[in-house]
Amino acid sequence: MTVRGVDVGLRWLYDRGLNDSARCRCGAEREDWLHVLTECDRYEDLRDLERMGIRINADGSVNVEGVMYEREFGCFRDFSEAAFGRRQRESRTCLKEVSGLPECMRVFAATGSPSAAIVVNDPSADVMGLPSRTNEYAACVWMKDQAGERYVASVYCRYGRDLQPYLEYIESLVDAVGGLPLIVSMDANAVSPMWHSKSVHRYGDAVERGREMEDVIVRRGLYVLSEPSEHYTFSGPNGESDIDVTLVNDRWRDTEFVWQVCPDWGVSDYNVVLITARFVCEDRMNVEEPRWNIRKVDWKEYARQIRVEAERTAFGEYKRMNVERKIACITEWVNTVNERMLHRVRKRKMKGVGWWTEELNVLKRHVTKTRARYQRVRKRGDVVATEMAARECRVIVKQYKSLIREEKERYWRELVKAEGNMNPWGKVYKICRKKGNASRDLDGIVVNGVEMKTWGESVRALLDELLPAGPTGSEQDRVTDPEVRADKFSYSELNGAMRKMRMRKAPGEDGIYPEMVKSVCLAVSEYVLEMYNGCLEERVFPREWKVAKGVILLKNEEKVRTDPRSYRLISLLPVWGKILERMLVNRLNEKLVDSRSASGWLTGAFDNLRWDRLLAHLRDSGCMEMGVWYSYFKERKMRMKNAREEVWKDITRGCPQGSICGPAVWNMMMDVLLNELNENGCKVIAYADDLLLMIERNSRRMLEENGSTWMRMVIDWGERMGVSVSDTKTECMLLKGILSRAPSVRMGESGMKYVKEVKYLGVSVGERMSFRPHLDRMREKITRVAGSMSMSRILRKEWGLRRRATSIIYKGLLFPCILMGEAPWDLECERKAYTYMLKKGVRMGENDWMTTDEVEGRTLKE
Repeated sequence: MTVRGVDVGLRWLYDRGLNDSARCRCGAEREDWLHVLTECDRYEDLRDLERMGIRINADGSVNVEGVMYEREFGCFRDFSEAAFGRRQRESRTCLKEVSGLPECMRVFAATGSPSAAIVVNDPSADVMGLPSRTNEYAACVWMKDQAGERYVASVYCRYGRDLQPYLEYIESLVDAVGGLPLIVSMDANAVSPMWHSKSVHRYGDAVERGREMEDVIVRRGLYVLSEPSEHYTFSGPNGESDIDVTLVNDRWRDTEFVWQVCPDWGVSDYNVVLITARFVCEDRMNVEEPRWNIRKVDWKEYARQIRVEAERTAFGEYKRMNVERKIACITEWVNTVNERMLHRVRKRKMKGVGWWTEELNVLKRHVTKTRARYQRVRKRGDVVATEMAARECRVIVKQYKSLIREEKERYWRELVKAEGNMNPWGKVYKICRKKGNASRDLDGIVVNGVEMKTWGESVRALLDELLPAGPTGSEQDRVTDPEVRADKFSYSELNGAMRKMRMRKAPGEDGIYPEMVKSVCLAVSEYVLEMYNGCLEERVFPREWKVAKGVILLKNEEKVRTDPRSYRLISLLPVWGKILERMLVNRLNEKLVDSRSASGWLTGAFDNLRWDRLLAHLRDSGCMEMGVWYSYFKERKMRMKNAREEVWKDITRGCPQGSICGPAVWNMMMDVLLNELNENGCKVIAYADDLLLMIERNSRRMLEENGSTWMRMVIDWGERMGVSVSDTKTECMLLKGILSRAPSVRMGESGMKYVKEVKYLGVSVGERMSFRPHLDRMREKITRVAGSMSMSRILRKEWGLRRRATSIIYKGLLFPCILMGEAPWDLECERKAYTYMLKKGVRMGENDWMTTDEVEGRTLKE
């Protein structure tokens, strides 16, 4: 099933005679109808637009409210027709996934080898897969667009199998959607007068299945959209049938539908079914922040323009402003220069498939006509004519498929020779490695066994899990803000923070890029420094810089998409706030003594630290900028949004992932634990949120006692700071020696899991310091990477990648995989290799007079 939308409100403008190629009544040579809506002041019918419900936003976008809106659902029995309007053919299931569709189409397929799928071809629609309602024969999604919310399901009832599981699925789906609209497209492999099957017999399996489905449809109050048609939904060499049915629930009873079979849409035996529904628009799209094209910008001229705008405000007047007005001034200067010099980023036009040619287009039409002719002849019952028509159809289809293969091969060779050699990490590399094809659509999150039904519910559940609530305001306010005046920032501090700022990074809510901030600092550094010193003087971290734009990323494709912990939450913060954070962190580092160890393996480490503990530690360390830090950890917010919904979350604990101060503050708090462990004789190695405790003792009892004691210290520290130890990731293993029974280390009230190999910072280590697991994993990874690159597809003597591009890929991709963590395991492998050679030489020379232990001892001494 595929989905695409047509806006009737905008179609009305064309019906009123607004031809794109005509000149406007105001004399302007307009490029499209948007000029009439946003620029022209002489078009007399503009007043009619308000009566139609069409409104114009300040940014030039159009809202269509109260007008009719069409949503078309195309039911495709064969994936080869799933992209008819996109010039993409021969889509199919390959390696248990739907392949061959353009990237603009979002695919939600059944599990296993997909027999059903939903393909969404509308970038403005919000879509969320529902894993609990998706199985090996059905796919289900929630979606929202101009017409509101609805559930869409695609079901394939396998021929010859019991129909009862499919009927139970339909009934459970009706119960699950509650009061929201539901549309189900089914290949029922059943016939019934209820969906106007043209060849209904009195007996037979298809008839019995149809009667069973009739009972469910009547009992659950469903409506059948199928309408009488002269065409069959399936028309192939083995016969014709009407075994496809489209069902909707009671919420659609007042909606006007048009259901039709389109036999000329493709070359498959499975005809396309097009369902058109007419709605009244209920909502509007979110207005996106302006995005600017910063490529090929003359930044010197940009800085000069900023200086011109700044000189319109006297510096003395600027100094008397408060921080909020200073920020507003600089933001206004930036936006003014952006409008003058830069271009807004427009949505990319969806491109057709590169290998599709006009010759294929002509041949496809020929195939369609030949197939239709064969079907007409077959209906007449002439055996000889039918055989001739079938032979002609097979020949033309074979020619069509052969030409497709040739064009695909030709296009791929040209792509590899041109773009592959020009940019080894470009389009060819991404196709081979399947980069950029990962779906970013959020699936229905499951919390405590309950699946969220809408995108908003899923996002709220995910944010509540990843960003739990902190202590109450009264507890946090106990940390007083000392009346200490910090020294003003200097130009050297500002320049140091600017130099460490990374370019070509995503902006925050204000849409200002790091390159713009750098140009502003170079042009009007005195204004920028005065703004930051105003923050110190007023003891505030501006509210505008504490609003984060949230981005959800799946950690990897192997994660369970319904588990909130499978996602990583990134905060996109304003660049101005990051510079202030950098200067605060630089001053903080001067107060603190760096630890030789770093930080631990605790669940949600950065997102769960308690603010009252952080502020108390900052105060005790003698921080002079406590007023700004206190404001930083107060009234923080995050906004998540898609095309039509947005969710706000108040943040009351943790450090934003993506901020500058997050790692510094985390390390500061971890020093408390690391110092405590070191004082008790524990060797600790830590990085980010992975902590490694090294215990050296002479007996199992002492190993167990020390391990349990030190783990108790870690857990107690986590409880004070608001973080918890991960039960699933916490493991123990012997690095040396052999015990008849593995040590039992207590972790709170439960025991720690004992394993025979541990993966730490990408390096796998086995018992007794064995690096064989790591080498095995590296071999599998290299094989997988080399296989994904499909070297036979790109390394050809006649047309493949040249030596330069191949060398870059090998050095940049395969060598780093091979040398991952080589420092520890290379030394161990080298020692074992030398030991083996010495053993062999000594045994040959001395007739095995020396024992193995003596050889190993002599080797180690040498």
